Amino acid sequence: MKSHRFIALLLCAVMTATMLASCGDTPAAPADTSETATVLTEESETQEYIAPDVDYEGAEFCLAAVDFNKSSETSKWNAANYCEVFADTESGDPLNDSIYRRNLAVSNDLNIKITQYVLPGRSQTGSEIQKLVLADDDTVDYAMVIAFTLQPLLGSGCLIDLGGIPTLDLSRSWWDKNALEEFTMFGKTHVITGDISLYTAYSAICYFFNKQLFDTLRLDDPYQLVYDGKWTIDRAIEMCKIAARDLDGDSAMTVADSFGMLCEPDSMRYTALACGVRFTEKDSTGIPALAVDVERAAALIEKMVPFMANKDLNILASNFTSKYDNPFSDMMLPMFIENRALFYNNQIMISLNLRAMDADFGVLPPPKLNEAQDSYLCPVNTWWSTFAVVPKTNTDLEMTGHVLEAMGYHSQQILTPAFIDTTVRHKALRDEDSSNMLNLIFENRVYDIANIYDFGGVQSLFSQMVTSGATNFASRYAALQKKAQSEIDKLMQKLEQES
Repeated sequence: MKSHRFIALLLCAVMTATMLASCGDTPAAPADTSETATVLTEESETQEYIAPDVDYEGAEFCLAAVDFNKSSETSKWNAANYCEVFADTESGDPLNDSIYRRNLAVSNDLNIKITQYVLPGRSQTGSEIQKLVLADDDTVDYAMVIAFTLQPLLGSGCLIDLGGIPTLDLSRSWWDKNALEEFTMFGKTHVITGDISLYTAYSAICYFFNKQLFDTLRLDDPYQLVYDGKWTIDRAIEMCKIAARDLDGDSAMTVADSFGMLCEPDSMRYTALACGVRFTEKDSTGIPALAVDVERAAALIEKMVPFMANKDLNILASNFTSKYDNPFSDMMLPMFIENRALFYNNQIMISLNLRAMDADFGVLPPPKLNEAQDSYLCPVNTWWSTFAVVPKTNTDLEMTGHVLEAMGYHSQQILTPAFIDTTVRHKALRDEDSSNMLNLIFENRVYDIANIYDFGGVQSLFSQMVTSGATNFASRYAALQKKAQSEIDKLMQKLEQES
């Protein structure tokens, strides 16, 4: 898979130079063409994808997704300027053009016409697909559904088992294997994500850090800490304590001062996942069951809640919701850009709003609980990540499998590299180390079905501990265990009935 991604990035280097030239920028020096030709020849002989020998004679194929450009819903994030399934035309913007060219490649492979169904809003993506299925409306062939809206679809009988589509191979490298493992139950897979989802690339949780502040405060090289396996919660807390300063000398910490970290209550649940505290895990039969490591979670809560809630060290978004329309974009973003925060704990898509930042910044995976933790784990924000689903009303599963396969492959070859290399690496994240961090983050994304369903309030408990300032995790968790497992069992019964 790594070699496959290398080829994708190599192809993107050539594509990116062309795109930047069309934008009036000076492209980088071209790669050695003879070496490139050799590598491309090797790739063509070993590639996973070969366009199928089919001709659908211009048949229409309808994709559904959120499109902020064509709906009444608005967003302050630059990431919302792009619809992940559709671009009307090339515009000179590399990411937009990669979406357009990806779709063109798929259309040419299969001789189809891709059409768009605009889902009404992020919070309605799942319910809209359910509504269409219940009305026996076969307009949509497949949809990209926001993760937290999957609830009405899983176990509803509205979705096709993707693993049963003969022209679709879910073992391909463009499908996220971690998501596949998490959401395959009773031998069936109703949802999948991977390179096909631009919004899932957006949604990986990370730590943005301000390089100017790191240099000014003479802090340890954070990249080297990651490489050495020493980027831990304790190191992050230590750095935040050094960074918090009363800039205006009024003896009170306000948004005019400098802080260690910008975060939100939900940062606690993502921190838990990053530290190896899962909400559910599959048992010996492959079925999810409640599985919180209470001792590990309690130790983490006792350390992180007092830290995150400390108003002299950090900015917690929930403390400012009455003062700002959107504290993340209206308060936190300017603070980070103006060098008044060491870390901004959020998701990758924030980088698209940091392009014009004068000071350099970088990106890191969420820290480990301690050095003994085997690897860095990178949770995915459920408010932006998307999953591909095929509604039961789909009338041509053979073509749908071909389209999903082609979309996944060409997304891997065109869209993902454009996002990393053009939009993020070259425009925002300004060093090779951050590029390495992005690759690490994308390879280690963590999914947990309870992050979508919040069985018995198990995942929201972590956020609530921060807002309340409480640290008695064990007793609070014990109080919801029975309800949480009961809700898991009910969902599993529905999924089993579908199998």
